Amino acid sequence: MGSDLTKDQQHRLATWVSGNLGLSYPPERQADLARAFLRYAESKGEAPERLVEKLLDGAAYGEQLADLAPYLTVGETYFFREPATFQLLSAEILPALLQGRDLKQPTVLNIWSAGCCTGEEAYSLAIFVGHWLSALGAAAKVSVLGTDINQEFLEKARRAVYKSHSFRTRLAELACYEPYFERDGDSFRVRADIAGLVRFAIFNLAGEQELPSCDSPSAGFDLIICRNVLIYFSAEKQIAALKKLAARLAPGGYICLAPCEIPANLESDLPELERVEVGGRFFLRSVPAEKAGAAGSAGLTGSLETSFQALTLRYHLYVNTGRFQEAIVCLNQYLANTEDSRALYLRALVEEETGALGEAEASLLRCLEQQPDFHMARFLLASGYLARGKRPQGVELLQHLRQSLAQVERDSLLPFSEGITASELLSVIDSLLQ
Repeated sequence: MGSDLTKDQQHRLATWVSGNLGLSYPPERQADLARAFLRYAESKGEAPERLVEKLLDGAAYGEQLADLAPYLTVGETYFFREPATFQLLSAEILPALLQGRDLKQPTVLNIWSAGCCTGEEAYSLAIFVGHWLSALGAAAKVSVLGTDINQEFLEKARRAVYKSHSFRTRLAELACYEPYFERDGDSFRVRADIAGLVRFAIFNLAGEQELPSCDSPSAGFDLIICRNVLIYFSAEKQIAALKKLAARLAPGGYICLAPCEIPANLESDLPELERVEVGGRFFLRSVPAEKAGAAGSAGLTGSLETSFQALTLRYHLYVNTGRFQEAIVCLNQYLANTEDSRALYLRALVEEETGALGEAEASLLRCLEQQPDFHMARFLLASGYLARGKRPQGVELLQHLRQSLAQVERDSLLPFSEGITASELLSVIDSLLQ
């Protein structure tokens, strides 16, 4: 079959591919496109010059689009690719997405892997986020959608069976995730309950088809991962694709792109998105209209409050998994920017847990300097004195605390008490003072 396409056919084909698949083939890359098309024509048993004219005339458009896509797309992926991105998800993005939600109530984090290839990324997200939520003790669940233009890729993704080549991040670094796979001969099968969290659909970011939705049609995606997809698009197609992603993003949701894919003129081209720095990398985040109007008046207090909510989520994750040193590090990083009594109290709890009693005492004293009516901090400090034989100091603190609690409604839940009321704490104090 070895006939070549003419320069005119190459140019017209490149224009067609750009318009229908979003893939950019400037003049210097059109020879690559021609070679890929020759392989496609050979697979169809047709002369390339005749097949290209048929395609350009629009005959059997849908079928040809689906058939041609595998010859133009690269399936380079593996489980937990770019570990730094997953670290940022754990440390920053997921806590931000969960802030304001009642973690004891069922909720769903909706994630879209756009350009999912053979599914490794989609399953990685389901495993990682599910593991993270479980360690946090949250009732939240994760639901992942994977889309691609390559039907062959999607068929492999649905089978959920992978060879060792798909684990190039080194399984030694992923030991905690090994239970999510089952041996299948010389392959690994994604466990059925994990596979059930992921669904796949064909979708062309450059096409005109209806945008995909979450399991709950009324909800948007909290996180969209679209890495190393838009680099193949023209600048115009990149903006159009990002508008589609933004349209399906939940308020406050994030889009993760490859660094080189963030548009230079984001503010003017995509006012519905804002560029945010997370851990030294830039993400895109939706900008709700009401937030955009209030952004200028939020001030420092609002940003600190948001930061603290994210901090507490990381804190609980680390503590619940026995990673006490990491909890201390994230608390110290936060306290380097603000003297927050709440963070000082949390640090004291970790210090007590790890036997750093002197450090715990210092943290609690600083906490009470900032907020003298922090009841649980005063109780923890008093309990520590009693346990270490410093009864006079402990009794003095408990008596002071008792007087302070007398001014509080008896059924009121005390902040940072894990559900203890003022009345219940008073009963404990009375027993300690006997």
